[in-house]
Amino acid sequence: MVLREGSLKQRRKKVTRAFKIEDTLDDAITTKAKKIGITPSSLVSQILRRHIEWVQYIGMGTTFLTIDKEIFVSFLEEMSEDRLVEIARSSSLVSAHNFLKFRYQKINFDNVMDFLETLSSNSNIGETNIVIDEDGRNLEINVRHSLGMKWSIFLSEYISGILSSFLELRAETEVSQLGCTITAVRPKRDTPIST
Repeated sequence: MVLREGSLKQRRKKVTRAFKIEDTLDDAITTKAKKIGITPSSLVSQILRRHIEWVQYIGMGTTFLTIDKEIFVSFLEEMSEDRLVEIARSSSLVSAHNFLKFRYQKINFDNVMDFLETLSSNSNIGETNIVIDEDGRNLEINVRHSLGMKWSIFLSEYISGILSSFLELRAETEVSQLGCTITAVRPKRDTPIST
């Protein structure tokens, strides 16, 4: 994933904070941090960031559901492409709108890009790379995944639906078995995409 200038995920000034945790939790954190090759402090920071940026919005009491990848792919394969496109388009209009308003309070370019980056980082939809050209008019979103052609179709329709509905960008898509590319161009009369 390419971090955009001004992205919420860029490095920030660090502060020191002391707090108490149970010894068993400390042991688990230390063991996990050692296993993945980072410090316990870095692991706790990652956990807190993930909670603040994502988990608090998808936890208990929300409409999100965690499902095994193989079961999910089985559902996808049974669905017709027409129905899949219909669900993707309605999801981008309703579910994405509701989540964006709840999470960010307003829908603008930066918040939509942050949502897509956060979705990529935290929900296993695929690895997302967002590129904006120098003049700020052309946007390319590449998503790579291992869930097959129907997931590519869903993602391309979902993301292009968000771009066209909320940002009024004209979107074009390309799909393959391993991912999709969504390109969008703002008309010359409009102001450039802000980053």
